[in-house]
Parts: sequence; C-alpha cells; structure tokens
Amino acid sequence: QALELAFPGFEQKLNYPIQFQEIEPEQARPVLGLQWQTAANHHSQRSLAAKIDDGERKIFYSGDGRPTEETLALAHGCDLIIHEAFHLEEETAGHGSVRGCLHFARRAGVAHLGLVHLERHTRGRRHELERMVAEAAALNVFVPQPGDEFHV
Repeated sequence: QALELAFPGFEQKLNYPIQFQEIEPEQARPVLGLQWQTAANHHSQRSLAAKIDDGERKIFYSGDGRPTEETLALAHGCDLIIHEAFHLEEETAGHGSVRGCLHFARRAGVAHLGLVHLERHTRGRRHELERMVAEAAALNVFVPQPGDEFHV
C-alpha cells in the first residue's frame, strides 16, 4: 500500500516480486544471507539509512536525508557509502550536500563515496562538483550513472 501511495502503478512495471522486511534502528536482521541494520537520518519524514553486510564487505546507503550521529556510527568502516547530496554546499533541512557527504565519508573512514540525488541542483555547476571531488584526494568519489557497476 505504501509503494502504491508513493509511486502509483510502479509495482506493475516490475518483473519480479517485492518482499518487504521491517527493520527498526538498532536491530540487525538477516535477509537473504545478508545482515541488515538501519539508523534514523535527518529528514522531514521518518527516513532510515541502511547498512548491508555480507560478512566480508559492508555497504551503507543513506536513503533520503541528512546524516546524523547514528548514521555515522552505522557507516563507520564500510567499504562504500552511497549518499544523497541534494546540493553542492548548501545545507537544506532534511537533505545532504556534496560538501557534507565528503566530510561524512572521511569521518566514517571509508575509501569510496557514491553521490546520488544531486543532478537537478548541480546542472550547470559541473566544474564546482569536479573541484570538490578533486579536493577529496584520497577518497574515491563518483556519481553513479544508470548501468554503472562498482565492485567492493
């Protein structure tokens, strides 16, 4: 019902079934051989970040929202962070920024950062984005495109 409310007609477009698993913050749950954990991020609506761990590699996904100390703890030591960055530098209530995500990734001690949810606010500002990414030096920062693959 929630999927239909948020994205009317979307489920009928899928070629596979969706199974929903509820995972509350500070719980861990095994799903399909992977360990899942969540933490609340900062957003106008309840929104959770997730960490997926296969026992060897860990991936953190921010969901929609700005980082919190709880999401930082969840992301600490992950191999890859995928984080929404709504603006380049401007902090917006409930959304991350590229600058904030770079700081978050450094504090979490990760080597790879994928920035998502930023296209609309970075159009025409590609050089600024490239400058910020270049300043990240030791951090591998990228903006995934449809069809991209990243191996951890």
